Amino acid sequence: MAPPKVTKILAQVSGGLYEEALNLPVDATRFEINRAHIRRLHEFSDNPTVREALNKVKGIIVNEGVCDKARRLVRLDKREAALAFLNRSIDDKSDAEEHHLLGYIYSRLGRNGEARTHLEKAADLRGDALDYLWLGSTYERLDMLNEAIACYESAVRQRGDAEECRQLGNILIRMERFDEALPLLNRAANLGAMDHELEEKRRTLLHRRRVQRVKRMGKRAFEQMTTSSPRLVLGLAAGTVVIVGMLFFLFFG
Repeated sequence: MAPPKVTKILAQVSGGLYEEALNLPVDATRFEINRAHIRRLHEFSDNPTVREALNKVKGIIVNEGVCDKARRLVRLDKREAALAFLNRSIDDKSDAEEHHLLGYIYSRLGRNGEARTHLEKAADLRGDALDYLWLGSTYERLDMLNEAIACYESAVRQRGDAEECRQLGNILIRMERFDEALPLLNRAANLGAMDHELEEKRRTLLHRRRVQRVKRMGKRAFEQMTTSSPRLVLGLAAGTVVIVGMLFFLFFG
């Protein structure tokens, strides 16, 4: 059986905890990485398996880009560490992916104001569907619904996958724009997003759209009656027939 120290370091390497395997902070310099690597090699000089693993770790860390390291930390559920690392790396020359990752992490941590800043920058620099999708969801959490709709529409135009159609459909439901929302939810279902929640939303949406239509028809009937006062009796009778017809359509149509 391998000694506990050997088992621990091999587990760290296989789990992607490269900095921990070398006893380093995530933002270690190249000099610090080299020094820690030599120290660890000396510590495990009699174990070729560990030495091979340590050589692999050094190669990965030295050649790992900023975004690659941040994604690895996020996958390891070390969002705060990824956030701190990216904030130390970000500057005026940072690209869209760095801003997107920062915005994504802030968003996942519920810090939507800070997420908005970086996702807007990513959208300005690159503006792909994923940038707009995350920026739209951030706007939605900030209750900036019109801005969120504009972002989701951009994402749907660019790529239009099931998640983007679903997000846009959901926010249009919130805005009671049912006639626009239903085709998007149908499209999401056709693209493979069908589940119980989506099916229930589609059924509810059909019902709400019928109610909305009935309200519009009732309003028009009332306006016709009030503008035809000399024939008010006939208007009331006609309105009654219209309302009965609408109710029949609502519940049986």
